[in-house]
Amino acid sequence: SINDQSNSADGPGIAAMFANYANGINTGNYEHAYAVLSTRAQSLTSYDAFSQGEASSYIVTLSITAVTPAASKDSAEVEFTSVQDATAGGNGQGCSNWKMTYTLVSSGGSWLIDTARPHPGSPAAC
Repeated sequence: SINDQSNSADGPGIAAMFANYANGINTGNYEHAYAVLSTRAQSLTSYDAFSQGEASSYIVTLSITAVTPAASKDSAEVEFTSVQDATAGGNGQGCSNWKMTYTLVSSGGSWLIDTARPHPGSPAAC
């Protein structure tokens, strides 16, 4: 489930984007999830590498805790729990609690993930 706790005007649109992203990963529709990445983000990882990296992942919960609007890019603080094969997980974990900062760009009235940076110590084991 996606939970927007940001109290930001951009929060609902950002939550909708993360819902599309998580749904794509959780249903194996990696093209759908990959399409939520900005052109710059897509240039850093091929579709094949992205889909292989997400193949065993399932996003259990996702909360947007804060959104900082800016002129061209918003920043979103996001916490989520994922389960995955331990070989594909952060720090060899089968269940991970993530705290991330995402930079998001607006494109055609929707949001795209431009950068993703884990907080220090993230992910932690569930």
